[in-house]
Amino acid sequence: MLGAGQPAARGRGGIGLSMTSLTPINRAPDKSIPIVLAIAGAAVAIIVLGVLYGLTFGGWLSGFGRWMYATNLGTVVRYALESLALLVCVLLSTAILIYAERKLWAAV
Repeated sequence: MLGAGQPAARGRGGIGLSMTSLTPINRAPDKSIPIVLAIAGAAVAIIVLGVLYGLTFGGWLSGFGRWMYATNLGTVVRYALESLALLVCVLLSTAILIYAERKLWAAV
């Protein structure tokens, strides 16, 4: 069972020499993911600020408003956006009422 010339290592619970690891014990944490996330966040912030600047000072919003009232497709888009806004308001108010009712009946 034992190799030639290898005595049993009774103190270590195994046969032969113990194995060592090449990885360091105190590894430094990987900082590439937070750096990439910070750069992506900065890029998104710059894009959002640029779009907001274009909407407010560039006249994009007023041009879009004129287009929605001047063309047939703009009218359809305006009706769709108004319907979507109304649907969101109705769904949010319903969710708030259901939540409040559940809290009220839970307290009884």
